Amino acid sequence: MNLTAYLGHGVNRVPDQRVEEEGSSSDPGGLTLSTLAIEGQPVSGGLGGSTSCVICRTASELARAMQRETGASLTGLGFLPLLGGKMAFFRSQRTTIFSVSVVVHAWRVSEAVRLTSPRLAAGVAAPQTEEDLRPFVQFYGDSYVNSIDVGGECIGVYTFRSETREQAERVELALKAGGLVSGLQLGAELHRTVAEASRESAINIDFHYNVWGCSEIPVLQPETLVPYALAFNGRSNIDAPVLLDLATEGYESVPQIGTAFRAVEENRKLFTRRGGLLRKYHRLRELVNQIDSVRESLTVYGLQLPEATQLAADRQRALTDLAAIDALVDAYHAAPTVPLQEPDLVSLAKGSPRIRAKVIEEPATRIGRMQGPKGQPFTFPFERNTAIQNQVRLTGMAVEAGWRVDKIWLRYSTNTAEAAVLEVIHGGDRGIKLGTPHTFGPGEGITEIYSEFGTNIDKLRIITDQGMLESTGEKGDKNNPVHWQRGPGEVVLGLIGRSDDEPDGAVYALQAIVAHIEGIDWQPIDALDLEDGWSSSPQTQPEREINQEQAYSGLNKP
Repeated sequence: MNLTAYLGHGVNRVPDQRVEEEGSSSDPGGLTLSTLAIEGQPVSGGLGGSTSCVICRTASELARAMQRETGASLTGLGFLPLLGGKMAFFRSQRTTIFSVSVVVHAWRVSEAVRLTSPRLAAGVAAPQTEEDLRPFVQFYGDSYVNSIDVGGECIGVYTFRSETREQAERVELALKAGGLVSGLQLGAELHRTVAEASRESAINIDFHYNVWGCSEIPVLQPETLVPYALAFNGRSNIDAPVLLDLATEGYESVPQIGTAFRAVEENRKLFTRRGGLLRKYHRLRELVNQIDSVRESLTVYGLQLPEATQLAADRQRALTDLAAIDALVDAYHAAPTVPLQEPDLVSLAKGSPRIRAKVIEEPATRIGRMQGPKGQPFTFPFERNTAIQNQVRLTGMAVEAGWRVDKIWLRYSTNTAEAAVLEVIHGGDRGIKLGTPHTFGPGEGITEIYSEFGTNIDKLRIITDQGMLESTGEKGDKNNPVHWQRGPGEVVLGLIGRSDDEPDGAVYALQAIVAHIEGIDWQPIDALDLEDGWSSSPQTQPEREINQEQAYSGLNKP
C-alpha cells in the first residue's frame, strides 16, 4: 500500500453529517479525497503498538478514545473523523447525554508515514485575498492529509446507561474507587472494577467490541477483553491491515498561504472549537437517542402518558436543530469566507428526558406470609432503581398446582446485554401443569391478581391484558381474599415470595413488584455538558480548540 500517494490531498474538517463514508476503510484510495494540494518530504516511522483505557463522559471523548492519542498522528488539526467500520461501531453505542463509557483500545501500527516541510504543490496558486479563498476551499478543502497510519486494532466499550448527571457522577466515583482512572496502564482487573462499579452505582452496563486488521475475529466476553487487548499490541501478525487514522493540518500553516486563510479558519472554529457546533450536533444526536429510549420504554410497558405527545414534539425540535446545523455546513461549503452566525438550538434548553417512577413491593398484592417455617424467600432478580430504564418486564409465566400452588415459572426480559432473558422457577414438582406457559405480547402486562390462601396459596388467579392463569382449591380463606387491580401508570415488573424448592415443596407466599410511573422529568443540560473534558477524568490529549470533534462522518469531497 503506497501511503505517500495520499499525503497532501485536501479534505474538509467540517464534514456533511448527512453523508455516509464511502469506500473501503482498508484502502485510502477508496476514500473520497480532493486533488493534491500540498507537497513535502514524507517520513516513515511511528510503528509499534500500545493500549489505553479511558473513561468517557461525552460522545466526543468516546470517539477520541477510539483514535490513537499519542504518536506522530497528533499533529495540526488532529485526526479526521472516525473512518470506515469504526464509525459504524461508534454509532452502535447509542450514547446519551449522561451515559458513561469505559473504552479499552489496543492497536498495532504496521505502516505509517508523515509529511514534513509542506509547500503548495506545483501548479497550485496561493490564495491572496478572500475572493481567492472560495474556489480554493471548494476545490482543495480547508486542510490537507499530513499523516497516515495502517495496522490493526481492538476496541471494547463498557457503557453505563446513566440518565442523570448525579448517576453519571456516581458511576465515575465508583470507577475511581476501584482504581480506574483515564490514562493509567490497562490492568487485568478492569472487568472486576467495572462490574463492581455497576453494582455500587446501581447502573447497568452494555458491552460491545470489535477487531480490525485481523482475518480471524475472536469471540470476546467482558472478562476476556483485557487479556486479549494486552496481547494485541505485541502481535506481529496483522494479516489484514486497515487504515487506522488520518491526521490533518490546516492550510493556514503553509507559509505561502498564512494569514490569507484567516476568514476560513474563523468559520471552521465555529464548528470545531471546544463546545462548538459539531460538538452540539453530537449532543443533539444523543438527545434524540434518549428521547427514543424513553418512548421505547413507554411502548414496552404499554403506557400512554400525557407527556408522550410532548416527547414527539421534543424529538422533532431536536431534528430541526440538527437540520439548522446541516444548513450552516452547507453555507460553509458554499461560501467558506462569509461570516457564519451560530443558530439558537432551542431543544438543548429543554433538557434530557427520563421516566419518573417508584418501584415498590406493592402491599395490596401480598399473598401469604413472607416469613414462615417452610421454604426460603426469593427476590426480584434486578436492581429496582434502574428497572424501568433497563426495560425489565415479565414476558412469560406459568403455574403448576393441585390443591395448592406448587410451582411458578417466570420469564423476564431486559434491554441489557448481560441479562436479555432470565428464567426462574420457584417451588416443587408435585403440581399439575395448568395449560401451556403464557407468553406476554408487546405492551401486555398483569392487570389483576386474586388469591385465597391459608397455610398454602390455595387459589391464584392472574389476569393480563390478553389472558388468564388460574389455579383452584377449596381450603383458602374466602372471607379475606387478596384482590388487586392495576391502576393508571402501574406496571407489574415481577414477583417475590417464599417457596420450598424441594420436589415436594410449594409456593407459600407471593407479592408483586410494581412500578408506579409518575411522569417524565427533564434533566437540565448546562454549558459544561456541551463541552469535552468537563468530567474529573484528566484529558489525555493536548488542549486544542480546533481538535475537539472527532465523532463524525468520514472523508467528504469538499
